[in-house]
Amino acid sequence: MTVLYIAAGGGGDAIASRAIGELINPGAAPSIATLSWDRLIIDPLPGPRSIKDFDGLRSPRASVYQVTPASKPIERAGSSLPRLAGALRADLYLLDPHNGVDGLGMQITAIAEHIGATELLIVDVGGDILALGPDIGLRSPTADLMTLAASSTTRIPTRVLVTGIGLDGELSPELVSRRLEELRATTLATLNSQFEEIQDVFSWHPSEASGMLAAAANGVTGKVEVRDAGLLVELNSRAATAYAFDAASLLEISPGRHLIGTTSLGQVEDLVATHTGINDLEYERQKAAAMLGSDRPQTFKGRHSVDINELLRDARDRGADFVTLRRLSEATGCKDSGARGKLADFLQSRILPPSLVRTRV
Repeated sequence: MTVLYIAAGGGGDAIASRAIGELINPGAAPSIATLSWDRLIIDPLPGPRSIKDFDGLRSPRASVYQVTPASKPIERAGSSLPRLAGALRADLYLLDPHNGVDGLGMQITAIAEHIGATELLIVDVGGDILALGPDIGLRSPTADLMTLAASSTTRIPTRVLVTGIGLDGELSPELVSRRLEELRATTLATLNSQFEEIQDVFSWHPSEASGMLAAAANGVTGKVEVRDAGLLVELNSRAATAYAFDAASLLEISPGRHLIGTTSLGQVEDLVATHTGINDLEYERQKAAAMLGSDRPQTFKGRHSVDINELLRDARDRGADFVTLRRLSEATGCKDSGARGKLADFLQSRILPPSLVRTRV
């Protein structure tokens, strides 16, 4: 059986898909279809990138666009995918959501035919793909709902795989667990060594959820402070377990079913906001505008050491055992890769691979 992995939320889920591929078919290079929808610290433009935002994509057939290490985002845009293409030992295919779910479904079908896939496996770290409406904690439903809906239009057998329960800081672990039970999800396996070969990607890629999943696979436990809002999530023995279920059973009750038939990202945006109460595209636009107007430095200089010590002490007082490197990068204004690298060097004695910073020395 040949599997096409669908990264539900973009780059972070693509990294997790690589680990899941190693779990299912050790030693093989998996084929992964993914959006290019990065955090603003990598891509300053809000929203997902389109095929027009790249130079150097490989197109072996119509509607199939492979990202290679030589691919580059156009001026002003950013993307982690070309670097991931060189680091993951996987074939990465770009999904462009700008023609809505109908267009996305056509792309997935074309990629699946190109590689001879007989099954689609949608990979989601955290579990926000299980949202059924305005669930408490939901922040970024658009990508997950689009990939779920688009995969259902392909007529290819499709499963959803959820791992890292609650690690994205959105739906609570309790809610995710209850939804998995209602969907009669089965335990696929528990990740352990599958991140070893690719662990270095977390030194530069800002995905918090996949980084914490890798830490959980390494046996790390404790409370972690994440995101710009400083949310607390917990790493425990269950965090590295992967659960799978039939995608059709979720689509029947998911807001994603309302997206079928859309032909533009604007239509999707309106429908997601209507059925979940969340507009993550608008949130990104507002955040990007605020960042453009900010004069916070992007270099690592003197005052940051004070900020970091204060941040770590405050996080410890809030009960956190760890803080993600991305949380510290955003909080101290270290947004470019050079500044983040110097920040990591400064924190070397506190860093627990792949991307956690101890609040206690």
